[in-house]
Amino acid sequence: MNKEILLKKSVIFSGVFFIALLLNTFPALMTEFQSFFSMSVGKSGIIPFFSSAGTISANIIAIYLLAKKGTKVGLKAGFFTAFLGLSLASYLNFYSLLAGIFFLSMTFGLIMTSLATTYSHLPLKHQNFSMYHAFFGIGGLVAPFVVKYFLSRGYTYNYVYLSYFSVFFIVVLLFYLNPFENYKTEGYSFADLKKALLEKRIVVLVFLLAFYAASEMSVVVWTGNFYKSVHKIGIEKYSMVLSLFWLVFTISRFFGNWKIMKLGVVRNIRLMSVLTVMVIILMLTLPFKYSVIFFGLTAFFMATLFPSLHFLINYVADDNIKGPVNGFLFLAVSIVGMFFVPVVGVVAGLNIFYAFGIILLPFVIQAILLPVVCKENVKV
Repeated sequence: MNKEILLKKSVIFSGVFFIALLLNTFPALMTEFQSFFSMSVGKSGIIPFFSSAGTISANIIAIYLLAKKGTKVGLKAGFFTAFLGLSLASYLNFYSLLAGIFFLSMTFGLIMTSLATTYSHLPLKHQNFSMYHAFFGIGGLVAPFVVKYFLSRGYTYNYVYLSYFSVFFIVVLLFYLNPFENYKTEGYSFADLKKALLEKRIVVLVFLLAFYAASEMSVVVWTGNFYKSVHKIGIEKYSMVLSLFWLVFTISRFFGNWKIMKLGVVRNIRLMSVLTVMVIILMLTLPFKYSVIFFGLTAFFMATLFPSLHFLINYVADDNIKGPVNGFLFLAVSIVGMFFVPVVGVVAGLNIFYAFGIILLPFVIQAILLPVVCKENVKV
């Protein structure tokens, strides 16, 4: 790998890590927000709503922005919302916090889309989407430790956001010193762009990924209820189990590209989907000590599914429309997740096993449907 490509990838990965840090901090701070503002759990539900609203708004904007203005403008807009969001979240005021989380979530929609588009224009052999998404996982792992560091020393939550300014300025400096080409849609009218985005293969792949992402999120969110209701374990024990899951998941993504290259993208998605269904069924039926092992294997098998589907969508999309396609992709992921995960939760309240039946459905569908949509087993 030449130095220029290595530098570009390092800068992009730093941006992905920073976004993950921003987005994964507020869930780690939820109990602190409830305590600081004397809120009930129900009232605090408005915080993730503002986060989802910010992400969806930014993804809608990104579809137009990346088409007409390009990835450079998308990155600048994202850095502006990051600065604004960190500034607002640093005030000890509830409404300022809501606005801050809204803008920080917009940062995810703008920068993640711009970076994914930029990354997809690197030479094909250098597009390691598994490692790309691993850095998002690393940011998610680091965020709770940053929160714990400040809160355990008696600092209020705003010091967490204030500390992120140092990371923000470093990331902005890296992008300023290593400017990327401005990728945008050339020679497309709005009608042409709409037609390209709604091309059957693009739409099917985007919604396969959106429903898979919602299932992945549901596994993480609702497995705790499974262990609580079936195996009677408490939150502290499950926190350790979940930490193991994320560790396996992140490491598997970091080194997952060898598996994708060996199997091919389509075959990897189909095989990992089938294996995930099998290990989740075993997780649900075996005693706790074995169930935890299969929960860890779930993380291993799921780890490369999102990166593989993300790569495949960018592979089949025309170079000229990759920006809007990534905006469309992350918009679909946000909207489907907003409805799918709560519906699974409602079903889980009635019967946890029925809930997992819904969770497994997207894995089965993509294993069956993918070879019909993409006959070529892409190998990089």
